Amino acid sequence: MSDESKESTSVRDRLDAAKEADRRIEERRREQEDAAREVADRRRVLDDAEKRSAPGQRDLDAERVGQIRHELAKGGDDAVRRRFGGAAVKSPEAAKARAQQRSAQRRGREAMERGVDEARSREASRTPLRDAAVKQQQGRERERDTSRGR
Repeated sequence: MSDESKESTSVRDRLDAAKEADRRIEERRREQEDAAREVADRRRVLDDAEKRSAPGQRDLDAERVGQIRHELAKGGDDAVRRRFGGAAVKSPEAAKARAQQRSAQRRGREAMERGVDEARSREASRTPLRDAAVKQQQGRERERDTSRGR
């Protein structure tokens, strides 16, 4: 077997290994996404069950909940107390506003984490193929240089 065919076989083997590594990374990424979807679905089911079981939530004033949520975002319980009085801090509207706030924060955090994970997986999936291609190109250049007597 000639040196050139050995090198070509070696390059093919490396490319195959890189493709296999990419496939495994992609598979792992899909599994992580599936697990994240399952967790999100479970949370949604639990949140829905909690909403259904909470007494009197339909009777809450949606506008007041929005105002309290806005005040909570501006200055927390102190801002709510200043604008609506001390009783409003412990009211069902305030509890719902806090729950909505936590839910929005959780969704934002999950989206950020998902974005970071996707960026990492995209970067990781490109690296093995790129490295194999660079090595192959360098090998060709070395072979060309040695054949020219340099």
